[in-house]
Amino acid sequence: MLKVGGLFSGIGGFELGLERNGYETSFFCEILPEAKRVLNTHFEGIPIFDDITVLKKIPEVDVLTAGFPCQDLSIAGTKTGINGQNSSRVDHLFRLLKDQVNSKPKWLLIENVAYMLSLDKGKAMWHLVKQIEGLGYRWAYRVLDARSLGVKQRRLRVIFAASRVAHPKHALFNEDIGRNPFDDSVSRIENDANYGFYWTEGFRGIGWAKEAIPPIKGGSGLGIPSPPAVWNSSHDFFGTPSIQDAEIFQGFPAEWTAPIEEDGEFKQRHRWKLVGNAMCVPMSNWVGQAIRKPTELSDTATAWDSNGGAWPKAAFGEGGRIYQVGATPWLFEPNCGSLSDSLLNPLKPLSHRAAAGFYNRACRSQNVVYSKKFMMSIEKYMRMTSP
Repeated sequence: MLKVGGLFSGIGGFELGLERNGYETSFFCEILPEAKRVLNTHFEGIPIFDDITVLKKIPEVDVLTAGFPCQDLSIAGTKTGINGQNSSRVDHLFRLLKDQVNSKPKWLLIENVAYMLSLDKGKAMWHLVKQIEGLGYRWAYRVLDARSLGVKQRRLRVIFAASRVAHPKHALFNEDIGRNPFDDSVSRIENDANYGFYWTEGFRGIGWAKEAIPPIKGGSGLGIPSPPAVWNSSHDFFGTPSIQDAEIFQGFPAEWTAPIEEDGEFKQRHRWKLVGNAMCVPMSNWVGQAIRKPTELSDTATAWDSNGGAWPKAAFGEGGRIYQVGATPWLFEPNCGSLSDSLLNPLKPLSHRAAAGFYNRACRSQNVVYSKKFMMSIEKYMRMTSP
């Protein structure tokens, strides 16, 4: 049984997925009191360290996880990069490991947004690789889409594994359907289909997904939750999912974050923040299985020359050498069922004000050409919901 420690633990998405594969959680490190409330409920008795910036030492474990803050690396965030106020906290991971001279974890598992591969010409990835190789680890990573793991959320994330006992390339590239099975075109619309999108956008149309929702976000800078919207193309209906369905879309059981509302200190908006920032449980479940059952890398790998550009979708390396792999973000054939059929609760109708705001932005967009059917449908919805 491999022992796991979690840094930047959030609500335990990494650890929940690993425990489903027989791993044992030894400790967490999390500063948010609402997140610690969730951890204490579902991982009773497991110690939780508080602030990683002042943490001096971690217990000896086999696997160390770190879904470090993405606010400075996300396309919807500050885009200040790896040196930003939030994302730079990953350096405390490396500080702690440098001090663990004789007891470094066998495995490191890191997760973050896919945009980090291209932001600042991949500066964040260069930083991670330099630090991890300096600690004596070999490494591999690939971008994964949560939809190919059975959830109805288009969530692309970098899963980065590093090891001192095996090469992670033999774990991360074992499964791949080799193609994109999803049609997320804004202009091609099918009847009786559901489409997820960010109603707070419009100019860029970020997040459009067929029979899925876009990535769940932690909320605005003011802490206001912004659940994505869902459009039913046949019924001219626009609504938003419940927090319970958001938890399910992240692979958690419904009501996983409900404990924070029990004492009245926190409200539902805090639950959206926790869920939006969480590790998608099926991703950690998959990587937990993968590192237990390594196989020889069958994909063709080629030496990668950055030429000052973005990093590839999948790569591995050691000793300063980097190799590109043709692995796609899609592991398995997707669940093609209806988004509506997967919901635990009915969608909450989008308000007239929210629909009108999105519509006005969409009409003025210079970057996205929405389908005529979509625009006519939202016009009809606005008339039906007009005060």
